[in-house]
Amino acid sequence: MRGEEDRQHGGDSTSENVFTGLETISKQISDLKSELKEDLKSFKDEIKHDMREEFLEFKQEVNQQLSTNMLAMQEHSKKINEMETRIDVAETWSAEANVALQQAIKDQQKLEDRLNDTESRARRNNIRIHGVPENAEQGSVMEFVEKMLRSELELGDVDLQIQRAHRALAPRPGPNSRPRSIIVNFQQYSTKEMVIQKAWRKKIMMEEKPLYFDHDYTVTVLRQRKAYINIKKVLKEKGIRFQTPFNRIRIYWEGGVQVYGSAWEAAQELRRRGYSVEVPERPPGKSHLLDRLQRATSWQRVGSTTSVDTARRAKERLREFEHGHSSV
Repeated sequence: MRGEEDRQHGGDSTSENVFTGLETISKQISDLKSELKEDLKSFKDEIKHDMREEFLEFKQEVNQQLSTNMLAMQEHSKKINEMETRIDVAETWSAEANVALQQAIKDQQKLEDRLNDTESRARRNNIRIHGVPENAEQGSVMEFVEKMLRSELELGDVDLQIQRAHRALAPRPGPNSRPRSIIVNFQQYSTKEMVIQKAWRKKIMMEEKPLYFDHDYTVTVLRQRKAYINIKKVLKEKGIRFQTPFNRIRIYWEGGVQVYGSAWEAAQELRRRGYSVEVPERPPGKSHLLDRLQRATSWQRVGSTTSVDTARRAKERLREFEHGHSSV
C-alpha cells in the first residue's frame, strides 16, 4: 500500500517538473519572440533610415546634376543664339559680297575685252615676219625689210610708208635657236593688207628656209590661236579647208561653213564627226566663275522660314524642360 503511495507521489512530482519545464520553455519562447520582434523592428527602422538617407543623397545628386545640366543648356542656348546671329551676319555679308564680286568680274571682263581690243587696234597696221636669221639685216632693220619686200613681192614704185621696223623685244637667242620675229609698222592699213596678202600668195625663202608673214596679234589672241594647232593638223591631213580669222576657226564642211569660237568647241565637233583629235582644256573664262557664284546664291540661308521654325520649337521645348524641373 505504501509502495503505491510512493509511486503516486513520485508521479505527481514528475508532472510538476514537466509542467514547470514547459512553463520555462514557453517563457523562453515568449522572451525570444519579444527579442525577435524588437530586433526585426530595429532592423526595419535601420533599413528605412538607410534607404531614406540613400534616397535623399540620390535626390540631391539628381537635383545637382539637373542644375548643372540646366546651366549648361542655358549656356548652350546663349551660344546658339550668338551663333545664329553671327551666321546671319556672315551670310548677309557673303550674299552682298557675292553680288559685288559678280559685278566686279563682269566689269573686269569688260575692261579686259576693251584693253585687248584697244591693243589689237594699235597693232592692226603691223605685220610680223618669222624666220629671218639673226643679223641678216646688217644694220637698219627698216631698210632691210623695205628692200626685201620690194624685191620678193615685186611691189614696184608703191610707197610702203613703213614707220617702224624692229626685232621682237626679247633676249637675243642662241646660235641654234629660233630667230626673233621682225615687227613692221605701216602708216596705212591698206598698204599693210596689200603686203601681207602678196606675201601669203608667194613662198619666200631666206638661207634655204621659208619666211612666214602674219598679223601682229596680242598675247591673249596668240594663246587662243595656239590652241588650234592640233585641230589644223588633223584638218590638213583630211584635206578639209579651214581659216583662222583672229581667235576663231572657220571650217568648210561638206554640209556648209561653220565658225567655232574656241579650240575646245572645234575639237568637240571634230570628235563628234569621228575624227581623232586631242581635246584641249576648256577655257575657264569668267563665265564659269560667274556660274559658280550664281549657284552659290541659291543656298537657303539660316534665317529662312524653315530654320526659324525649327529654332523656335527647340527653344519652346527648352523652356518647358526648365519649367518642369525648376521645382525639383
